[in-house]
Amino acid sequence: MTFPSLADTASAAFHWLEYAGLLGFIGVVVVRRLAAMTPHFHWARVSMQPALVAALAGGLGLLIVGILRGGHPSAFVIVRVVAEAGALGLCVYGRPLVVIPGMFAAASLAFAGHAAAVNPPAGAIFTDAIHVLSAGMWAGGILVLATLRPPGGWGGEEGRSLLARFGRIAFLAFAVTALTGVLRATEAIGRLSDLWATPYGVVLSAKTAGVLVMVAMSGLVWRRGFRYARAEGVLVVLILLATAVLAAFPMPPRPGIESVVMATVREVMNETLFTVQPSTTVGEAVALMAQHRVGSMLVMDGARLDGIFTERDTVRAISQSHDAPSHSVSSWMTADPMTVGPDEPVEEALKTMLDRGFRHLPVVKDGEVIGIVSIRDLAG
Repeated sequence: MTFPSLADTASAAFHWLEYAGLLGFIGVVVVRRLAAMTPHFHWARVSMQPALVAALAGGLGLLIVGILRGGHPSAFVIVRVVAEAGALGLCVYGRPLVVIPGMFAAASLAFAGHAAAVNPPAGAIFTDAIHVLSAGMWAGGILVLATLRPPGGWGGEEGRSLLARFGRIAFLAFAVTALTGVLRATEAIGRLSDLWATPYGVVLSAKTAGVLVMVAMSGLVWRRGFRYARAEGVLVVLILLATAVLAAFPMPPRPGIESVVMATVREVMNETLFTVQPSTTVGEAVALMAQHRVGSMLVMDGARLDGIFTERDTVRAISQSHDAPSHSVSSWMTADPMTVGPDEPVEEALKTMLDRGFRHLPVVKDGEVIGIVSIRDLAG
């Protein structure tokens, strides 16, 4: 078993901080809405700022880790961080509509996670987004409730009244979280033995066990008051830590493959190369991409790989320059792109793509380009 690198560990830590912040934000929204019901509980009007600060700090940390690794930060991560910053700004200055960018940031976690590598990704991303939002409603809500001190304690009238309000929402939210979690787990786990035979499965099993313990503790809460508030809050933090570990480095095993380690890039790469010269115009490159129905073109200067021109580069060029179609691809390509060897394990190549926001990697052996692999090739 390989140990995570320092970058992987930092990535997991920042994932955890961002998850805790965003799910805590959703929990704050839920608790504040419940407290606003008649009769009002002003003591439960929790501030949104700490949760949003944690989310933004985690998001910025992930951006920095991505940059230090030498890759291009994922556009989805950038958009999410902008949404987190916007929500925090609105909150600090007391502006309305804080909930909109905050909820968008939470839902967009799905676009930069493992779900984006599923082929096709739309269903998995939607399921993941619902999973995050529903988890925020009950797990985030429990985390927020654990910080409150109602008059007369949780056994008092106001405390038990707020718990009763929360319980009705938490039950439904937990059911949705469990259902979407099972759906995503069945996509990631190919065999039952993967739950104890793979790093991803072991962490997933630990997370599931934590959730089951929390359910049992919640049963005690409704019977005896919120006596175990601190313990449940700590358990939520640990479950979020397991979620962050799943997102950072243990990749989901690929169903249908006897051993993920034995699957190599050579087995899934495309050996048909579509190339252009550095002087080829953006318009000509886009026409070739459309003709061959591919998402990228290798920019070759003779036998040397100069860069790669992708659909994202096309969007960037057209959005920044009205006459971009007449420019040479060398002006807009990703120069000196990261490459992968044909004998590299599929899971390592997929991890590189997810961590650095790539969707295509040239395959190089002994300095010669012998193929290209896309994120769909690796996750299909």
